[in-house]
Amino acid sequence: MATTWYVSLDTGNDTTGNGTVGNPYKQITKAASVGSQGDTIMVASSASTYTYSNGGNMGGYHIKGIDTPSLASNTYAMIDGLNSTYGAIALNGNDATTTFENIYMKNHVTTGKIFTIDTATGYAIHKFVNCIFDKFTTTYDANGRTGFFGKTNVSVTVPATSITILFDGCTFIDFQGSGSFMSVYYATTLSVTFRNCTFSYDSTISTFPYSIVQGSPSYLKPAYFYNCVIDNRHATTLYPYRDAPSGSFIMSNNISRNLTTTNATLTANITGDPLFVDLVNKNFRLKPNSPARNIGDVSL
Repeated sequence: MATTWYVSLDTGNDTTGNGTVGNPYKQITKAASVGSQGDTIMVASSASTYTYSNGGNMGGYHIKGIDTPSLASNTYAMIDGLNSTYGAIALNGNDATTTFENIYMKNHVTTGKIFTIDTATGYAIHKFVNCIFDKFTTTYDANGRTGFFGKTNVSVTVPATSITILFDGCTFIDFQGSGSFMSVYYATTLSVTFRNCTFSYDSTISTFPYSIVQGSPSYLKPAYFYNCVIDNRHATTLYPYRDAPSGSFIMSNNISRNLTTTNATLTANITGDPLFVDLVNKNFRLKPNSPARNIGDVSL
């Protein structure tokens, strides 16, 4: 039977706490170390920030902020990488669904990938709902790969593995790096969807990814973008797959600025400045006169 664990930076304790609502743990990684796949970890908002330092595997958990994150009101449960190379956050597991919901993640610096998604057999589903990803930085690993996600052992061929990644209502701010946004390789069937997401990239400090996926060409599915705002403030050509130029995008009801896509099936998309309320202070709500208003399709 699945268990719900509670963590709070302000009232929790990793030594004397027991993970209940009245006696929570202090860090998410503590709850993940005592729980098991299928459990939920409820994360309290705090003026301070949670940290991650090679803190074990979070694969198979539902990690949920109690409050919907808001940059405008400074209400959120934040995992801060502190601009240190802690290593990738492990989201490993077989036949597992991992969900991050209402979590603000910031200042993560890694080599090769932010998250590892090692799945030996079966399937893995990774969902990110109402999350904020702020200033993530990756550098190339020894295999010349970099990206948001990646497998630890890129030489292992596992044809049975199927990975589905869904971003729903997420915000991406100033990703810094090159290569691919998703970096999953070697006989892994991969599907990635962005729905109701906002991308804000400042040309002076960030680099929009070269491609969405780097992977084994015969196993890749189209990359889907539905109802997204892509504000890329420097011209970029975005390719579906680094290793499979013939791959494709399915893009519907999006607004984009300074973004060229290849091999895209486009439906009801527009281009232009989305007119955020306050870009400097990261208020990505749309102004009343924004061209992005009312172009979405709730059925997608």
